[in-house]
Amino acid sequence: MKTASLNWIDDGLPYIKKRSQMEAKYGVLSNYMHLFVTGMKNKWARVYVDLYAGSGVSSDEEGKRFFKGTALHALSVKDPFDKYIFCEEDPVLADALRSRIEKYFPGNATEVITGSCEKKIDEILGQIPSIIEGMKVLTLCMIDPNSLEIDFETIKRLATAGKVDFIVLLALMMDGNRNEQSYTREGNQKIASLLGNKNWRNEWEQQKLDDDSFPRFIV
Repeated sequence: MKTASLNWIDDGLPYIKKRSQMEAKYGVLSNYMHLFVTGMKNKWARVYVDLYAGSGVSSDEEGKRFFKGTALHALSVKDPFDKYIFCEEDPVLADALRSRIEKYFPGNATEVITGSCEKKIDEILGQIPSIIEGMKVLTLCMIDPNSLEIDFETIKRLATAGKVDFIVLLALMMDGNRNEQSYTREGNQKIASLLGNKNWRNEWEQQKLDDDSFPRFIV
């Protein structure tokens, strides 16, 4: 399958700078979104949820090349989702995403929720319908935070919204591997929230006797 265009323009709105591997990641995600939304179009009404939507645009570290983020890839599919729900904690980025949707994707049914997905989970769930035009809903939920910040309880809550498929991208090397000493320190609750397991340190102590890769343990 031919990959849809990954590139974007410098449209003057805010964007996020990201590290390498971004182009390969977005290529895989774009193809998957196209396969999902087209393959299911005659069987389900399709809803897209993005918990860390950003402004919709990322750049390389030099700020010279611009790429569609997950939100714009979802909006660019050949057969659009029946509804889009975007959540972004940073109000500046959320406003930029709204502006891009209004300018480049005005015909799509969209909701942009400003705030953290953990605090806005009830609002997000309230925006996911069970039926659209007589068809049952299948939801695709994108979880792509810049760090290991997702709370497993949020994923569990979203899983109650009928039929939900999840794409979860974890910053295992960029955040997990780099900050292992901080996260394994007693009192730091970030990994406990991510895994939904308060006793994870005991399991980590056992596993690292055979495999001391912290990212592999998290997986």
